[in-house]
Amino acid sequence: MEEANLIQVCSFYKFTRLECGDLAALKDKLFSLLSEQQLRGLIVIAPEGINASIAGTPDSVERAKSGLRVFIDIEGAQFKDNFCQRQPFNRLKVDIRREIITINPGGEPLSPSELFAERREGMLAPEKWHELLTSGEELTLIDVRNDYETKLGKFRGCLDPGLKHFSDFRQFVSESDLPRDRKVLMYCTGGIRCEKAALVMRQQGFGQVYQLEGGILKYLEAYPQGLFDGECFVFDHRVAVDTRLQPSIKYDLCALCGNPASEALACCRCGNEAVLCSGCSTPPKVPACSKNCAYHLKKKFDESFRSVSKGAF
Repeated sequence: MEEANLIQVCSFYKFTRLECGDLAALKDKLFSLLSEQQLRGLIVIAPEGINASIAGTPDSVERAKSGLRVFIDIEGAQFKDNFCQRQPFNRLKVDIRREIITINPGGEPLSPSELFAERREGMLAPEKWHELLTSGEELTLIDVRNDYETKLGKFRGCLDPGLKHFSDFRQFVSESDLPRDRKVLMYCTGGIRCEKAALVMRQQGFGQVYQLEGGILKYLEAYPQGLFDGECFVFDHRVAVDTRLQPSIKYDLCALCGNPASEALACCRCGNEAVLCSGCSTPPKVPACSKNCAYHLKKKFDESFRSVSKGAF
């Protein structure tokens, strides 16, 4: 099928200073611009910049890219574009937040001087990244994504910190015994998390810190049969993309928690089939096709437990 007949999904970010007092007006302008193009997705703005994923017809997405430049400095932003047959977002949403990617919840965001100074240092294009990984040099390769993402796929030989939240990364680094005299290579989905993770590592004494520019998505554009094994989780209803950047046919969203899942099980209450992750189907939990069925199954279990407990006395 030709790209013109597909939905174009575009993700990008840009760290750029935005005045707090202007964010509400900017939110309205962005929502109006993207609504006019009948786009859906999520755009996050904060004093430190913009982080966005939008989807629509290719012509609409390209017009939106041009229109965005009127309201915000996105010069130099790397657009990660791929295509699918169905709209992966339910609606359009523009959010104002403290950070466009959270590294320090409850604390002070990183200062503008920390974020904007020498940000290009340590950026590796996919070609240079691939060259380094195949060079035989001793490297520390770190996946800075959350654990539910790394379960779907990762680079060969990487260190997976098992993060529940990206904000846990600072603690992981401080408690690790990673060699500080070795090159550290980090990657994430599109690059934004590595921007802050790299800064954290430099603050903690790591002198040779590098990141994959454009993240896994840009690497797969150049190396669909490269060193990334499995699939890459994405934050929309495609759930993941394979190494050819095609929507996953293996994974769906868990009917109960929304995490990626691949096993279809029969509901213990109504018998309907649902895709569930292991966390929602492993004992003591029982398979349920919806939160409503899960509630009634738990209620029935609690009532049975109370009856047994009373009988014991």
